Amino acid sequence: MLKKTKNRLLLILCSITSCALGIYIILYNLEQNITFFYPPSKITSALFNQEIRIGGIVKPNSINKLKANEIMFTITDHAQEVKIFYRGMLPALFRENQGIVAQGKLSGDLFMANELLIKHDENYMPPEVAQEFKNK
Repeated sequence: MLKKTKNRLLLILCSITSCALGIYIILYNLEQNITFFYPPSKITSALFNQEIRIGGIVKPNSINKLKANEIMFTITDHAQEVKIFYRGMLPALFRENQGIVAQGKLSGDLFMANELLIKHDENYMPPEVAQEFKNK
């Protein structure tokens, strides 16, 4: 009976150890691939010249179109603001008071974005799909 108990205890300890090791490996690999975004109030000088994501609300009356495909605007988290410069096609849902996440590098007091991600609500429907619903 004592030998059965020892074997069972050894089996349980090995199982727990292998599960813990597996979870550690998964979390370690995920940490390298997950990109979190920072709100404007959490931006520090330690983040300069690093590829990061910042997120916030597009401040009203801050959108300034410089050229056909260049834009400068300000995002806020109602505590702090960050000016963003973006060169490229704007997403269709980009507008004032819209939640966005911008990916790029912080350079001085200006964030140079190379990608914009726009948040939409759960009721969003692309225009083509909305038209099909109207026709049915």
